[in-house]
Amino acid sequence: MTKLTRIQVLQKIKDAHEQGKELDLGGVDLRGVDLRGVDLRGADLRGTNLSQVDLSEVSLHRARIDAATQIDDKWRLVWEIVNQGADGNDLSGVDLSRANLSEASLNRANLSKANLVVTNLRRANMLSVNLVGANLFMANLDQAYLNMANLGQASLFAAQLNGTYLSMVKLPGANLSEASLREANLSGTNLSQANLGKVDLCGANLRGTDLRGADLRGAKYNNDTVWPANFNLLEAGVIYED
Repeated sequence: MTKLTRIQVLQKIKDAHEQGKELDLGGVDLRGVDLRGVDLRGADLRGTNLSQVDLSEVSLHRARIDAATQIDDKWRLVWEIVNQGADGNDLSGVDLSRANLSEASLNRANLSKANLVVTNLRRANMLSVNLVGANLFMANLDQAYLNMANLGQASLFAAQLNGTYLSMVKLPGANLSEASLREANLSGTNLSQANLGKVDLCGANLRGTDLRGADLRGAKYNNDTVWPANFNLLEAGVIYED
């Protein structure tokens, strides 16, 4: 089994791209190699030894693995989610931190108390997903579809939710401090008692949103932000951004 270094893997990726071919890493030894952030999209990983390999932020979309592929349980689960979907699956308490789950299908999945720190969930389909108590610190949820999701008590500190669809979502008591919600759809969402300190709400739609008891001090808004009827901007302590 041929042993490759990170530099050799990056060269193979470059060569495959230039030649318009799929990346072939089948049957090679990558044990312990630092592959963080490497794009393995569409790669042939059949029979490859990926044990003890950190695949943080790695795209495994359309990558091919088989029974002979040696890969740590966390990253095999990531591969399954992005290639087979996880609709309705019980993933409560799992560690998916720093995983690339962009565009994954997680509709109605149970991700309560899951570790999703710095996880890429950009454009993921998460209809009615259960994220109660999940840790989404600095997670990327840009343009994700979270309609009717339950994020009660979830931590979304410094998360990216730009253009995210959050209509009818349950977020009571959630920590969204310093999160970016530019142009997000929050219509009809329950944000009661939520921490929205220093949140970016420029262009966000909060029509019909429940903001009772929410902390909005230092949150930014602009002329395109739509507030609930009779919302008192002065009392909320929000800051206008030109």
